[in-house]
Amino acid sequence: MLDLTNLKGEKKLLTLEEIAKELRVSKRTVVRWVQQGVLSAYRIGTVIRVPEDALQKMLKQHWLEDSGGDES
Repeated sequence: MLDLTNLKGEKKLLTLEEIAKELRVSKRTVVRWVQQGVLSAYRIGTVIRVPEDALQKMLKQHWLEDSGGDES
């Protein structure tokens, strides 16, 4: 049997609910981001999981670059 508990470079996989709660958006919004390709995800059986680094990448690309500049 393959032991997946001690893999080097282990990535944390987040649920859609965890992401929605953290970002204070609906789960449906997170599903839409996955469907649109804005957020990378894996389907494991019947559930969807998002690697933590994919969430960080999305936040940097879509939120952090838009957060400054309109202050006059």
